[in-house]
Amino acid sequence: MKILIINNDDKKVRLIRKFLKLEKCDSEVVNYKRCKKHVDKDISGLIISGSPHHATITMPYEKDLILDAVQKKIPVLGICGGHQVLGLLFGGKVGNHKKPVKGYYKIKFMKRRCIFNELPEKLSIMFESHRNYVTLPKSFELLGTSTKTKNEAMKMKRKSVYGVQFHPEMSGYLGEIIFKNFCNICKVK
Repeated sequence: MKILIINNDDKKVRLIRKFLKLEKCDSEVVNYKRCKKHVDKDISGLIISGSPHHATITMPYEKDLILDAVQKKIPVLGICGGHQVLGLLFGGKVGNHKKPVKGYYKIKFMKRRCIFNELPEKLSIMFESHRNYVTLPKSFELLGTSTKTKNEAMKMKRKSVYGVQFHPEMSGYLGEIIFKNFCNICKVK
């Protein structure tokens, strides 16, 4: 099993790869400017990394690959900037926080299923580092929220397409659970 990671110039991609390796998932990294239009047949999942760039800059390079993955029912996980790209691509709007959000914050997950299965029932503390947020597209359901960002986690209705505003790769054991669950979803598809 191999997961393709779109790197939006994010230095934390090495941590994503580390978590995937723990789950015995091979990974391949491609820079967002070099995205193909179609997903290769050996790809079981797609992760879109965070980014120091605004989602409107990276999305035009990535959109064909993401739409192809969704059409082929390949599971997708957008992290931070990748979450914003997914939201923007499917009709959400990207806005700016008054102040950058950085640090560990409590996230409330309304539904603990799919990639959030096995997370604590109350609040989970996750690492955040962003200046922007994305509104929930109509084709998605809200799965997590915080006092800082309303749309912390979302899932496309009837598809294995997930977005998280926080950084599971920087959130220790709880992040490891999310990557484990995502890898398990990729194995089933």
